[in-house]
Amino acid sequence: MIATYFFLILYLSALGDGRNTGTPSRDDQPVAWQAGNGRRSTWNIISSCLSTTFACTWSVQHLNIPSANDGKWARRWRSVKWMIITILFPEFIVLHAIFELALALQALQLIGKDKPVIYPWWLRLFRRLSGYHNPDGGNPESQETWTLTHCFFANMGGLYYENGQSCFPLTAFQLAKEQERFENLGLTEGDIQDKSKQDWFAKGVAALQLLQLALSLIVRTKQGLAFSQLEAITLGFAVCGAVIYLTYLYKPQNVETHTKVRPKNSEVWSLQYEKSFDSFWNVLVNEDRRDANEPRSVNKVDIKVQRIPRIPNDNIPISRNRVAHPGVFLLAFVSGLFGAMHAIAWKFEFPTMVERILWQTATVVAAGSPMVGLTTIPLTQVTVPWGNPQDFMGKCLRILREFSWHVADKRGAKRAYKALEEVYIQEDTDNLDARKPYKDIFYGTQNDVQSPELGRQLLDFIERKREFEKAEPLDLPDFVPQFKLLLKLMDEEAPKRLSQKAKTNVYPRENMLPTAFNKCVLYLTGGLYCLARLSLLAVALSSLRWMPDSVYSDTPWTYYIPSLGSGT
Repeated sequence: MIATYFFLILYLSALGDGRNTGTPSRDDQPVAWQAGNGRRSTWNIISSCLSTTFACTWSVQHLNIPSANDGKWARRWRSVKWMIITILFPEFIVLHAIFELALALQALQLIGKDKPVIYPWWLRLFRRLSGYHNPDGGNPESQETWTLTHCFFANMGGLYYENGQSCFPLTAFQLAKEQERFENLGLTEGDIQDKSKQDWFAKGVAALQLLQLALSLIVRTKQGLAFSQLEAITLGFAVCGAVIYLTYLYKPQNVETHTKVRPKNSEVWSLQYEKSFDSFWNVLVNEDRRDANEPRSVNKVDIKVQRIPRIPNDNIPISRNRVAHPGVFLLAFVSGLFGAMHAIAWKFEFPTMVERILWQTATVVAAGSPMVGLTTIPLTQVTVPWGNPQDFMGKCLRILREFSWHVADKRGAKRAYKALEEVYIQEDTDNLDARKPYKDIFYGTQNDVQSPELGRQLLDFIERKREFEKAEPLDLPDFVPQFKLLLKLMDEEAPKRLSQKAKTNVYPRENMLPTAFNKCVLYLTGGLYCLARLSLLAVALSSLRWMPDSVYSDTPWTYYIPSLGSGT
C-alpha cells in the first residue's frame, strides 16, 4: 500500500507538471476572499481542511470498552473529550497509539510461549529478514489461536472476570500468566470483528482526504504555487492521522460489551486483579497514583472485593525506569517536531507584520514548550536528606515499643520491632542487610498476604486517633510528616524515584524540588502550548482574508481523488 502511494505521488506530480492550468498573476499579488469562479474558493479551502481535521480527530478514535454503568451521555462525552485532546495534542495520541501497539505485541509474544499465535504479516516478514525463525501455529479461525486483534481486545477491557462482588478486566498479560486456569475463550478473530463497529467506508474516505491533502501540497510546491497557512496546519493533522490509522489497524473500534472469562474450576475464584499497564497521565506527573477502585498492589493487600469497571484510555507499557518513563522523552521529541512543522509557513505571505510575528512566535513556543515542560520531570526525582536515618529508626523503635503497650494483639508490633532492631544495631550501614525496605518491616502478614495495617495503626497511635485517643502524646514534631510520607512511599503513592529510598539507613529523604513543581511546570508549559496552537489556528483563519493569488489556482490532478471538500 505504501509503495502504491509512493508511485501515485510520482505519477500525479508529473501529471500536475504537464497539466498546470493555474493562472496566478505574474507578481502573485495578494487577493481578498475568493468566491470561486472556476478556481479554488476560500470556502473550498476551509471545508477541505475542516473535513480532514474531523477525519483525523473523530474517526481515528479507538477508545477502550466502557463500563457497564456508563450511560449514553457519558460515552459521548468521553468521545468528545478525546476529540478535543486529539485537536490540542495530536502527537500525544500518536505516541499513545504506538505504545498500545507495543503492549499488544508484547502480550502476543508472551501468549505464544504456551498457545498457538499468528503474527501480523509485516512482523513475520521482518523476522524472516532478520534471520529470526519462530513460525506461528494454529488456524486464524481456530478457537485456540491468538492474534494481534485478540491482544488489543483484551488490553482494551474486552475480557472480564467476575466472582460474586469482585469484577475486573483481564488484560492479555494477566491472561497469559493464568491461561491454564481458564477455559478456552472460544473467541475467534472473526467474533471480535463482529463486536467491532469499524466503519471502513468512513475510514476509506478519511484516508483519501489525507492522501489528497498531502499530494495537493506536494504538487503545489513543485509547481511553485502557494498554499494557505490553514493547509499547513492541517498537514500536521494529516500526518498524525495517517500514523494513528496504521497503528490501530488491528484494534477493534466502538466495542461496547465485554466477554466473560470462565474458570476451569473453583480454585480460580481467588484470582486478584493485576495491573499490567501504566497511566500516561501518571507518567507525566511522575507518580504511581492508582484509581480509587484499584487495589494498592497485587500481593500487598488482602482485598476480598475488587471492582475495576474498565481500563482507562491512556494505558501504556509499564517502565522499569524509576526516574522517568521513556514515553516522556519520546513525547517531548514528537511534540517539538510537531510544533516545528508549523515553520513550513515561516516565510509565507501574511496580511500584516503583526500576524507574521505572532505566527513565528507561536511556532517557537509550540516547538519549545513541550520539550521544556517534559524534560524537567527527571529533575523532580532528585532527592536530598531530610534527617538522620539512624535517628528515624530509633524513633520508630520507640513508637513500636509504646504501641505494643496499647494493643491486645502484639504479634505484628513485636515482629516489626525485632526486624528493625536487627538493622539498627548493625555497624556497617552500607550493606544490603542494613538497607532493608521499610515495607518489609511495617507490613504485617495476614493470610499469607502482606498488609499495611500495622503502619496505619502506628500513624493513628502517633496522632492519637480512634482507639488511641487516651494515649500519652508523643513529642515528635518532625517525625510525623516523615512517617506519613513513608507510608505513601510504601504504598507507592509518591514520586517514583523517592519510593526507592524508603529503606533503612537511607530514609528519611525528600525531593529537592517540591512535588507541586512538576505539575506547575507541566500545567504552565501545557497552557503555553495550547495557547500557541490556538494562536496558530487564529492567524491561519485570519490570513484567509488576504492571500497570494496563486493559493486559489487549481491542481487538476485532484479531480481524480474524491474529497469531502473540492478544489484542494
